[in-house]
Amino acid sequence: GDVARARIVGAHGVVSRASAACAARESNGIGSMRFKSAAHSRSSFARGVAGTRASRPSARYGTVAHAYADADGVGAAFEGDIGAERKHLILVDGLSFVFRAYYGWSARGDGLQNAAGEDTGVLYSYANTICSLLELRPTHLAVCFDAKGKTFRHEMFVEYKANRPPTPEPLLDVIPKVENLVRDMGVPLLRLSGVEADDIIGTMTRRAADDGFHVSIVSPDKDFYQLLSPRVRMLRPSKTNKGDPFEPFTVEDFRVMHDHAIEPKQFVDFLALVGDSSDNIPGVEGVGPKTALPLLERYGDIETVLANAATVKGKRARESLLSEKGAASAVLSRRLVEIRQNLTVPSLNEPFLPLDDLRVKPPADGGLAAMRAFERYELANAAERWKRVVRL
Repeated sequence: GDVARARIVGAHGVVSRASAACAARESNGIGSMRFKSAAHSRSSFARGVAGTRASRPSARYGTVAHAYADADGVGAAFEGDIGAERKHLILVDGLSFVFRAYYGWSARGDGLQNAAGEDTGVLYSYANTICSLLELRPTHLAVCFDAKGKTFRHEMFVEYKANRPPTPEPLLDVIPKVENLVRDMGVPLLRLSGVEADDIIGTMTRRAADDGFHVSIVSPDKDFYQLLSPRVRMLRPSKTNKGDPFEPFTVEDFRVMHDHAIEPKQFVDFLALVGDSSDNIPGVEGVGPKTALPLLERYGDIETVLANAATVKGKRARESLLSEKGAASAVLSRRLVEIRQNLTVPSLNEPFLPLDDLRVKPPADGGLAAMRAFERYELANAAERWKRVVRL
């Protein structure tokens, strides 16, 4: 039948409520986009991470060079002047956005489908996320995924992430499709056996920052706080779905969040004390944030805290830190939460990947692979947006 144009991304890239109503009335030349239920047409498409408004600087986060501020719709949020010769690397925590898109679309049971009955909501959302990031005009970009199987952290602690429920089968099915779509869109996809995406991001962040880059880590995961620096910020998914799809989070934001008691590099010590239930990190029994912050403000790191455990005022926390079990748990927890920043390719004993391999450049095939993928999944609007972004 007639194809639904579904002007899901409006004039400024914002996903609008009214756009759903247009879906059944308008047509284009690439397949059809269908909704599983009428209820979906009454809901906002601004779920997950899809869509972004036209890029313009944000006063909230300050400015640096006009060339950068004009290109970056979420403001500069870096210290100093990037200048005309700026080098800006964006690293995406790939799997986190698959989960966000899945639970914002397909898991509800009323997401997008193509004519073949394939769920395409996650792919639509992910394609728009990539477009949003390309609109920031980075010089370098990569999406990082976890490798399958256990990692070195499981070898240290068999219960690492053991509290998480199994990944739903539909989500397992869509992950390879997302990975292929990312590659088809011309974006490097990075993974390394035995380590997590976090460690790849940590390694590339350190190398890029040391080489004069500014780095944006795109993730909602607080574990990346430890990597923040004057040259490194996070771009976290916006909670409002209004305006920019990402909210910068900087060193100064971290300091304010933690009452200026600790610096980002101390966040691993903070998690070592308080634990992290999302990853099943045990921490130290009886030590919460209100205890951990002043301890780290006074002593600096976990080793010095343990050496001065007898001075801790709270009885329960003091006894835990003085105990062999508590001290061992703190040390283990720190090893688990610390993101590696020096990965090498074991077989070659050399750096993981040349930074130049991540440079943003026109698709080598002229965009054919991406357009075939958009056609298969009937993502007409994402296709048009991507062509504008990469200037095909």
